[in-house]
Formats: sequence, structure tokens, C-alpha cells
Amino acid sequence: MVKNSLYYLWNHKKYKEDLHIYFKKIYPLNQNEMDEIMKKDDITIYKFFFDKFSISHDREERIKLRETEQQRSSTYKIDFLSDNFDIKNKYILDIGTEDCFYIDKLNKFCTSYGINVESHEQYSYHSDKSCIKIYDGKNIPFKDNEFDIITIYMVLHHITNIDDILYLLNDAKRVLKPNGVLLLREHDFNTEFDEYYIDFIHYYYELSFNADFNEKYYKTYEKNYMSKYKLREILKKIGYVCTDNNFKKQKVTIPKTTSRAYYTQYKNLK
Repeated sequence: MVKNSLYYLWNHKKYKEDLHIYFKKIYPLNQNEMDEIMKKDDITIYKFFFDKFSISHDREERIKLRETEQQRSSTYKIDFLSDNFDIKNKYILDIGTEDCFYIDKLNKFCTSYGINVESHEQYSYHSDKSCIKIYDGKNIPFKDNEFDIITIYMVLHHITNIDDILYLLNDAKRVLKPNGVLLLREHDFNTEFDEYYIDFIHYYYELSFNADFNEKYYKTYEKNYMSKYKLREILKKIGYVCTDNNFKKQKVTIPKTTSRAYYTQYKNLK
């Protein structure tokens, strides 16, 4: 992690208000107090807010917060899928599954599976991982042409090796049925401030939901940020065909807000 990325964000007009809003949810400080704390290194700042939050929210309360967030997120993902695709009785694979709330709810409409790498389980704020099939991050443990839809939500930027990204996306093509859909949600990274801000969002949720201050998470956090254009070029070279025009609302394809999040979809034309 960058030692003083929060200081840079705090002194950037575009991000300052967002940081203040997020941190006020944990422990309210006035403008002058925030100015002072932001002069410290990132680990010290996160530890400060974690300790303050721990006073008002014990372990059980943090678990409830995480479960509430997972339920909200799962409902949103399923609503988005059903609004844009026919998912009834389909086979769906989610790559990078964080929690089983999503898979359990999705299985009410279709047959779905979730996979993730083993190291992801070290983070205690993920509450239910019983449904997740562990794999090596590249070789998807399913047979050819098995899935109608594959979803990859905010995962690719955590894979540091570009060759591993290419391998995974190629293997996703293998397990997708002909004309199957690959649905991705990612961040569009173009500047170092985009990177700093998305780092902050990850760290913020870590300190909000984790029952213990996991310093290892901050120090070993891995990322490989890329622009929307670069990801599209990678997918085209593999042989996917972009079908963003099929979204009911085109605005979902446009990177927006400070998080620069967007959706994109591709067909597997074998």
C-alpha cells in the first residue's frame, strides 16, 4: 500500500468530501481534527478509526453489519441479473464469491455455483463460505460448455499477474456454453487517484466489518488495476464479443462516481 495515500486524497477536492462522509460513519471528527489525523501514515489512520469503531461495535455487531450488507448486495445482484437476463432454470457460475448469501438466494431461481481462491478465506468479515468451491485462481473446476452465464464481480483487479487474468478468462470461455454470457463488474482505472480511492474503499470495508484489526491485509493487499479500454482489448483478443447494447439501461456501462464502477457483458461465440 502507498504509505500516505489518504493524505493525497484528503488534499484533493474531488475525494475529500467522500473520505469525510465515510469516516464520520465510524467516528465523527470535525474538519480540523480530520486535517490533523490525515497527516499520519495510512496504517496509523486505519488503526485509529478501527479502535474507535470497536468501542461502539463489538464482534457480534460487526457480524450483523456484514450480514446486512451481504443481504443487500445479494438482492441487488440478483435483481440486476433478472432484469437483464433470463436466469430461470439456467446454470450460473460466480467467480470470486465472497459469501453464500448470494449463491443461496440465486439458487431459488436457477442452479448456481461459487468459486474462490483459498487465501480469500483468511478475512474474517466473510461470514458464510460453506458453499464456495476452492480453486487455484486459473483452472475452473467444471466441465466444458456447462454454464449459461458466468459472473465476475470486482475480482479481476485483485489478480496481480496479467497472464493469470488471461488464463482465467480463457478458461471461463471453455466452461461457458456457446452464446453464453460473461458478465463483469469492474473499476475503470486511469489515474493514481483512482487507485488510491479504490484502495481506500477496500480498506474501509475491511476495518468496518472485520472483528480484528488485520494489519496483514493492508500490507499484503494485491491489485492489478486496468482501464475499461484495456480490459475490453484483452477480452476481444481471447474471442469474446462485447454485447453491452443488450443491457436494458446503458448507463450501467458508464464508469461513474468516484469509484469508477461499471458493468460490461460479452458473448461466447464459439
